[in-house]
Amino acid sequence: MQSRLTVISAGHATADSFSHQIILNSIGPIVAALLGGLVVTLICQRVQNHRAELRQQEDRKRAERERRAQISLDIMRIAFGFYTRLIEVTRVEQYEGKVSLGNLSQHYQDFRIDARVLEEQLRVYIPGGEARWLWHGAVDMLSLRYYRIAHKGSRLDGMIGTHGQHPKDQGIPPSIRGSFLGPEDLIWDDRVVFHDRVMEKFEELLTRAINVVVHYELDPREVDPVILSPGRGSRLGVGSPSDQVSEKSTLVI
Repeated sequence: MQSRLTVISAGHATADSFSHQIILNSIGPIVAALLGGLVVTLICQRVQNHRAELRQQEDRKRAERERRAQISLDIMRIAFGFYTRLIEVTRVEQYEGKVSLGNLSQHYQDFRIDARVLEEQLRVYIPGGEARWLWHGAVDMLSLRYYRIAHKGSRLDGMIGTHGQHPKDQGIPPSIRGSFLGPEDLIWDDRVVFHDRVMEKFEELLTRAINVVVHYELDPREVDPVILSPGRGSRLGVGSPSDQVSEKSTLVI
């Protein structure tokens, strides 16, 4: 009897082992298929995430380029919007010997407001501070020329004194600190010399500001930089730099 029970038990154990093996053999491919599908899903998801990240990076770069392009246009619009009116008054003074301001003072106030807003945009969106301070300097040059016409005396002296501190201002990036005129360069007794010096510096600062915004560099060499060529009326003296024409991209003002 004992022998018979042993045989029966062994038979059952063999049957159970065989059934277990069959089950494992059946489940194995299913598990493998599931794991394989999961791996494929993860790989596909990773590829999609990478593509999405690349698209986001490209979108950010495109948005940055568009922002910089718009800022550069705003720089020229605001600067030359007042510049053209200022030069016209200068021409009348030069050729007719009289000063007729008209509504120039109101245009100046509008110009200063727009310029201040733009300076803040440059501070926020263009890192490094160079574009912001170059634009600030260009605005100062137009302001000095306006004050020479409209507010000679203590007000002009005060503005010269304020701007004349910029070459030593520690808040201005060292790379451009030397670009600003000192008080000794802004003696306004000689109207022609003062005008030509101020307008030449205006063109220099504005050009460098635009190049920083558009090309990320003060003086780009690998690309075609913006160069502002002075037009009729921007110089009152003889031997104006306007006689020299650059082969690079030139905007005549």
